[in-house]
Amino acid sequence: MHRPTEAQVLQAPAILLPVATSGDEDHSVSPLCGLSPAWDDLPLELLGHVLSMGLCYTDTACACCVSRRWRDEAGRGAALRQAFSTPSSLLPPRVHCVLLNALAELGEDAAPFIVHALPRLLHPHYDVRSAAVNALESLGPLAVPHSGAIAALLSADSICLRRTVVDALGRVAASGRPELDVIATALEHARPGVRESALEALGRLGEHLDGSHFQAIAAFLEDEDLRVRRQAVETLGMLGGHHNAELLARVAARLGDYAPCVRQCAASVLVSAGAQVAPHLAALAERLLDDEPDVRRAVVDALGQLGGLAGEHSGALARRLEDDFEDVRAAAVRALGWLGPHALPHIAAIALRLEDMCADVRQAAVDALGHLREVATGPELEGAIVARLSHREAFVREAAVEALGKLGARAGPHVAAIVLRLEDVTRVRKAAVDALGGLPGCITDVDLAAIMARLEHSRAGVRQAAAEALKRMHSHLTAAHIDSIATQLEHSKPEVRVVAVDVVGWLAQEAPHVAAVVARLEDDTGLVRKAAVQAVGGLGDVDKVKMAPHVECILKKLKHKRPGVRRAAGEALGQLGEHTEPHIGAVAARLDDAYVGVRVGALGAVGSLGRLGLLGDCKEAIVGAVVARLADMKEEVRRAAVEALGQMGPDVITHMEGIASCLKHRYPGVRRAALDAFGWLGEYVSEEYVAAIVPLLEDEEAGVRRAAAETMGWLGEPVAQHAEAVAALFKDTKAEVRRAAVEAMGWLGRQVGYEYTGKVAERLEDGSAAVRKVAVETLGWLEEDMAVLYIGDIVERLDDSAAEVRKAAVETLGGMGRHSAPYMGMLVGRLVDCGSGVRMATVEALIRLGEYATPNVLGAMVVLVLQHINTDVRRAGIMVLDSLPSNF
Repeated sequence: MHRPTEAQVLQAPAILLPVATSGDEDHSVSPLCGLSPAWDDLPLELLGHVLSMGLCYTDTACACCVSRRWRDEAGRGAALRQAFSTPSSLLPPRVHCVLLNALAELGEDAAPFIVHALPRLLHPHYDVRSAAVNALESLGPLAVPHSGAIAALLSADSICLRRTVVDALGRVAASGRPELDVIATALEHARPGVRESALEALGRLGEHLDGSHFQAIAAFLEDEDLRVRRQAVETLGMLGGHHNAELLARVAARLGDYAPCVRQCAASVLVSAGAQVAPHLAALAERLLDDEPDVRRAVVDALGQLGGLAGEHSGALARRLEDDFEDVRAAAVRALGWLGPHALPHIAAIALRLEDMCADVRQAAVDALGHLREVATGPELEGAIVARLSHREAFVREAAVEALGKLGARAGPHVAAIVLRLEDVTRVRKAAVDALGGLPGCITDVDLAAIMARLEHSRAGVRQAAAEALKRMHSHLTAAHIDSIATQLEHSKPEVRVVAVDVVGWLAQEAPHVAAVVARLEDDTGLVRKAAVQAVGGLGDVDKVKMAPHVECILKKLKHKRPGVRRAAGEALGQLGEHTEPHIGAVAARLDDAYVGVRVGALGAVGSLGRLGLLGDCKEAIVGAVVARLADMKEEVRRAAVEALGQMGPDVITHMEGIASCLKHRYPGVRRAALDAFGWLGEYVSEEYVAAIVPLLEDEEAGVRRAAAETMGWLGEPVAQHAEAVAALFKDTKAEVRRAAVEAMGWLGRQVGYEYTGKVAERLEDGSAAVRKVAVETLGWLEEDMAVLYIGDIVERLDDSAAEVRKAAVETLGGMGRHSAPYMGMLVGRLVDCGSGVRMATVEALIRLGEYATPNVLGAMVVLVLQHINTDVRRAGIMVLDSLPSNF
């Protein structure tokens, strides 16, 4: 790693300062560009120079350096004084932020230097003012005297800065009473956004406020700006102002506000008043007919949370079950479920929502019917659900099965009906399995017999569903039940034996059942033996003493006359881990078996045990035996031998030459296996073997070229000098090769990425979606200043024809911070993407970028999304809106 010399660091200010003084951003070129300062070795006095010039690659690097190394107070003071010695006016905003963030990391230890943070509260750049606020706030109790200076920034133009101030005041208030006069002054500001921020700040101060402050806040319930009125309502709710009857009445009056957001907020605040809201219940219930669906939903939620207090309005709530908006219907179903006895007259209407076209409404109905099982004493509840088990629509049958599963013991008489659904379509079968797994105490022997009978069903899906159901009920299955299932191990049909092995192997803990599974290693059918291998592998947690006789039995099968049995036995022992360690020699002896499959199985077992470090004292001999298989006559054996060596880690360092010899093998599969092995061995691969890998980047077989590129990527920065050979594959005729090459370039180190960033960006136009996706992701891994050069190209991928590429572009832009702010509108457009994965990625990206956007503009765009016909799209828009600062 290159390190900056003392001369370079000391010369840096003379080179950088004249350039850095022009403009708000530092576009100077550092003589240390391309170097990686070793912070652990850099003298503290030189570190002060580095900090003062903002040469830290990231604020995080600076912060980590401060917290990790500056434990010596004298040394820390010297470095900080050196850093702050440069006149403030000569430093670009980025450097101010680096220094202030360093102070923030020091917390209370930064108190002697806070004199440098206070003047920066008046800096013209809002990022610097924000960093100064954070630095002051980090002082804890020592920040209380400066709360007035912080609060003065509530009148700033930047909504992001005001948001930072609000958060900081809330944290300062936890340490002492802040200065309230400055906040009160902001309440009188002409700009609505400032008044809104001031109200939000008051909401964070809690115990520091008295009755006069509550009255002052309440006065803004009549403000001309809707955002201020909404914030006033929310602040009173945060402070518990609803405990005052007069204030509660004034909040209730806002239910008639012309602005939907104010009405919605008022409904949400009223519910927190509990029983005190009784005089206003009628006014609240009237809003169930509001023109705005969001208001109706908020009112429905409020009435539902009031429980029995809102019982007299259950009829009005039930009418919302037919609302045109599914969000309102879902909320109405949930609310009725919370009303208890008051909802009993509406059970049929709730059950009807099991047929709703919206999945959220159906799920809400399932949950509500489950809540009502405690108060519904008649048969109406079960009857309404069971009637829909035979509905023509699968999603309705699925919801009905789920609802029955929520009824607990009351579903007992209807278990047989659920068992019948194991023969339904996939989604209904899955619901039936889940329901039966939650009702083990209700299942009779007759029901169990019906489930077990389906292990013999002609359809594989039904057999598997029955098996999963039995696994879910394992805690309630007796030895007699397992014995009954075990009889299926001898069934004449192999497909039934496969399922039986799966179930018994999962349930087996006692000797007879384990032995029955082990016996299937000798089955005549390969699929059954394979299932038995997997089942035996799941017995690794069984006590060693209990498992010992079964291991001995498997060891005997290593010498079985049928090759298939010997192979199954070897593979099973490979999965048993520590149980096999004392017998590793017996497994290794099969490496010389006359049959190919047995040798392959033994190699796989030895490789698995080697990966776990279980080769014991015989490891040298075993490794040598595996190396000998590199000369086997059969390709699959040689390939298995290379793969086994790759899993053994440092134990094969002295046998690297044998693996390297396979790089020139005539069979592509062996060459690929050798490349994979070197990739697994990673740090143990010397330059000599890297030189042998590079020619395979030009192999005639595409699969080998792909594997070679992947291996170069796994080996990482130590092979960066061969980056040109990897980049040559960017134009390979096979997409899989191009994809692997582009991805590998991302792992070869960021310094390499600088040189080949342009070539990676060219792959954004590749004909393969997989290549375009990886190219977008690779650009996102680069240093910020390099990735920004191609941000326009990444933005273009938002309209890519492939959803996977669009998602990658969204995620990459979401990680690029402020540089993505100009493209927020295009990101918002992805909220209506036809791919659900893209929509969710967009939500996450917009939430991450919220601080860099203008919430009013972003909000206006998102509101357009809320008019979309698709429920999921509207939900995505709501998630973004909820993440915005409350100033929106």
